[in-house]
Amino acid sequence: MKISIGGMWRGRPDPSRIGEKEGWFAEENSGAGVPGWSAAKVPSCWNCDPKLERYEGTFWYATDFSAPEDRPARETEIYIRFLAANYLCRVWLNGAPLGEHEGGFLPFEFKAPPECFGRVNRLVAMVENFRSPRRIPGEVFDWFNYGGIVRDVEIHTRSPRRFDAVRITTELSAGGGAVARIEYSRKFAFPFDWRLTDADGAVVASGSVESASPVGSIRISVENARLWSPDDPHLYALDLTPREGSDADPFSARVGIREIKADGAKLLLNGKQIKLRGVSLHEEQVPHGRSMPPERRRRDVRDIKALGFNALRTAHYTHDEALLDAADEEGLLVFEEIPVYWDLDYASEKLRGTAAKMTRDMISRDFNHPCVILWSVGNEVPVENPRCDSLMRELMELARALDPTRLASYVSCRFISDTTRRASDVCCVNCYVGWYYGEKKSLAPLLEMTRTTAPDKPWIVTEFGACAKFGFRNAANVKFSEEFQRDFLSHYIAVLNGMDWISGWFIWIYRDFKSPIRLNKYQKGFNRKGIVSEVNEKKISAEEMSKIIRAEKKTRPLSGAGWKAGLCVALEKAAFGIAMPFISKSQRDQYNKYYRRDAEL
Repeated sequence: MKISIGGMWRGRPDPSRIGEKEGWFAEENSGAGVPGWSAAKVPSCWNCDPKLERYEGTFWYATDFSAPEDRPARETEIYIRFLAANYLCRVWLNGAPLGEHEGGFLPFEFKAPPECFGRVNRLVAMVENFRSPRRIPGEVFDWFNYGGIVRDVEIHTRSPRRFDAVRITTELSAGGGAVARIEYSRKFAFPFDWRLTDADGAVVASGSVESASPVGSIRISVENARLWSPDDPHLYALDLTPREGSDADPFSARVGIREIKADGAKLLLNGKQIKLRGVSLHEEQVPHGRSMPPERRRRDVRDIKALGFNALRTAHYTHDEALLDAADEEGLLVFEEIPVYWDLDYASEKLRGTAAKMTRDMISRDFNHPCVILWSVGNEVPVENPRCDSLMRELMELARALDPTRLASYVSCRFISDTTRRASDVCCVNCYVGWYYGEKKSLAPLLEMTRTTAPDKPWIVTEFGACAKFGFRNAANVKFSEEFQRDFLSHYIAVLNGMDWISGWFIWIYRDFKSPIRLNKYQKGFNRKGIVSEVNEKKISAEEMSKIIRAEKKTRPLSGAGWKAGLCVALEKAAFGIAMPFISKSQRDQYNKYYRRDAEL
């Protein structure tokens, strides 16, 4: 059983960081009516309050709850589960420390002591969102540093006799059939019945498990399987039901039977070659910030699907699970990643441990979502740094060890000097030729040279785009106009569709989002590469996407691409080596100027 305890809590900023020293977590210091506290909505981002928009620092939350009494206390364990809080969160229950968590985009939970039964409990959380090169993301990133308990908080009551983990994998078999494998683990063994049913409730397969072992697996053969895909997102239902009298918790999940593989330079979904036509999305919309309601997330999925896209990249971090639920149901393939991004202290063992934990937690949470096809462990990372190179390799190996049924990769913005990509299952590259540098007509030859670094793998262009201010329409087709963006995207998509060896592409991005490093007269604090505005107003690109998305333009293969790329390796390395320190410093200065940590609230 789970219940939400989100709603109106009490909150207070702590710009001087004195709360722990003064004991704000104590029951006598955090109750209703104590000076300094005021109403604070959970979930929410404190930056959505105009008075705190630029506040980067510490914020305290407090609420009271009673433990659910759905069964005797002696048969129940209670967990307090935060679906996300950015960035570091410390939690107290009834004045005693419960635990802490680092990272702003994944759930975490703490087991409550038995004493919380039969009383009103005081839950206090301290959240801070300071940036650091030893945090993930680091000091500078191209999105807004929202702080707070940004997703819901739940109370879970569980029997000690339960399924601790259930992993569902599927693969195709001969004759139109499929095999689903259910791996489970429990602290205590108990007999249970299992059943796989179709959408109409018809039983596809069923059976029982009497084993005394706490771990095990079930192999289910499904004849004439209806496969999950963007065209037909069919979901079966799996139920594991403990026998009466076992006092154990049941388990239920939806099952999408599908198989994703890389076959040489091809990407295969259910044994057939597929081209991803996708768009990226930040977890943000005005006025909610990152704390978007579930219905808004579902609406995003439906709107994206209606434009003709078959894939979604959850940039640059794990989104709320409600988005994946909707993608499972509506049929969007999901490219998911952790926020290892730009310049970090890649030599830090603390950071490397955090990155590994984020990878494990992402895969643990989302393993049973059929929509997810790829785990990405970084974006635009400096792989020429040996410590970054080794981290990417380690995280990809970790992802494969945890989940050999999906693809593992990272996203590069290095074209011909990146040798790390040879260790990935799919090569992913961001390309903005024609926007930040060069001319868009150089797209095809640039990609042909880039391909020579790993010609035997599938390739995905994971970002391309151009800014457009909604409402700025200009016949002269100048930058930041809607016309320029439409023509830019049209060119890219036609060229990428015409390249048989390109397995997919993702427009950057679906919706405009806040960024402190985007401050010119058109941006005004927003990255304007969205095809819809920050409040979902369609730009010309979105209005015409149904015809843009299928356009195709064949280009002449670049002769001598290999030796030409070889000549340019040193040039690219030098360009990044010279330019990036200056760019990073400028962006860091902009960030530090934008955010406030003082008491001017």
